[in-house]
Amino acid sequence: MKKVFITGINILLAVFLIACASSDSKRLEQALLFAGDNRGELEKVLSHYENNPEKLEAARFLIRNMPRWYGYEGWQLDSIKPVLIQKDKGEAVPKEVIAKWQRVSFYSLPKVYDAKVITADYLIENIDLAFDVWKRYPWNRNLGFDDFCELILPYRIGDEPLSSWRKLYHDYYTAILDSAYQGNDVIEACKAVDKDLKRVYYRWNTDFSIPHQSADFLFYHRVGFCREACDVTLYAMRACGIPVASEYFVYSPEYQHPHFWTVLRDTTRKFIQFGFNEFEASRINPGTDGRKKGKVYRYCFGAQVRMKYPPPCSLHTKIISIWAFSVRADGFRSISHTTTRGM
Repeated sequence: MKKVFITGINILLAVFLIACASSDSKRLEQALLFAGDNRGELEKVLSHYENNPEKLEAARFLIRNMPRWYGYEGWQLDSIKPVLIQKDKGEAVPKEVIAKWQRVSFYSLPKVYDAKVITADYLIENIDLAFDVWKRYPWNRNLGFDDFCELILPYRIGDEPLSSWRKLYHDYYTAILDSAYQGNDVIEACKAVDKDLKRVYYRWNTDFSIPHQSADFLFYHRVGFCREACDVTLYAMRACGIPVASEYFVYSPEYQHPHFWTVLRDTTRKFIQFGFNEFEASRINPGTDGRKKGKVYRYCFGAQVRMKYPPPCSLHTKIISIWAFSVRADGFRSISHTTTRGM
C-alpha cells in the first residue's frame, strides 16, 4: 500500500512539473511573439547560452516575464533632470519651476516595452555579471536558483529608463566590499556596502510625481524619496551578489501615503528590513521604521498569481503580510498580523 501511495505521489509530481514546464514554454513563445521585430535579439541570448543550462534558464526567466516591463520616453524626462540635479546639490529651485513640472503628466508619456528594444548584449552582460557574484560570494551557497532570479538577477526595478547599470555598480561596489569584508556572513557584507551608501548625502525630494530614475542617474545623483533610496540600494547590493528586494505599502493606517523600504534575504531564509538612510540590517536586533503597516507588498520580477487580491497588487508584486488594526469604543487597540510564505 505504501509503495502504491509513493508511486501515486511521484506520478502527480511528474504531471505537475510537466504542466509547469509547458506553461513556461508557452509564456516564452508569447514573449518572443510580443517582441516583434526585436525577436532576433532575444533569440540571440537563448542561442548564446544553449550549452549552459543554468544561464539558459535564467535567460528564459527574464524573457518570459519581459512583456509587462516597460519604461517611458519623452523630452520631459531629460528636461527635468537639471532640476533634480539642482535639488541634489542643495540649490534652491524657483517655485514657478517646481509648479511647471508638477503640471506635467509623466505617466501619460509613451511607454517603451523592454521586449521590443532590449539588446542581446545588454541581457548577456547582466546575466553574466549576476552569475559571477552569485557563484563567487560564499553567503550565496544556500541561495537557490529561484531566489537568485528574483533577488540578484533582474536587470530592472520599476519603470526607469534602461541603462547599463550593472557593470557600473559592480566595478565600484565589489571593490568596496572586497576591501572591507572577506567573510561569509551576508549581514556583514550588507553592512559593508551600506556604509559606503551612507557616505553620500541623500537629498529628500517629493515635489514631483515622476517614474523611477535610471540607475546610472542615481549612481551620481542621490535625490528622490524613499522609493529612490530603495532603488539605489538594490542596484548596489545586487551588483555585489547580496540578495535584496523592495517592499512597500500603498496606504499607512496612520497616513494616506505610500512608503517603500528594502529587505535582505538572510541565510536563515528570513527577510530583514534595513535601509542605508535609516538603520543597518541586524539578525539579533532586527530594526523597524516604526510605521504601522496594512497590506505589505514585495516587488518581484516574475509575474505573480493575482488570486483574490485586487489592485494595487500587480502581477509583479506579492503580498508578504497583512497587519490589521482596530480600535474599540473604549479606546482599546488590537493588532493582528498574518505573514504569507516568503520567496
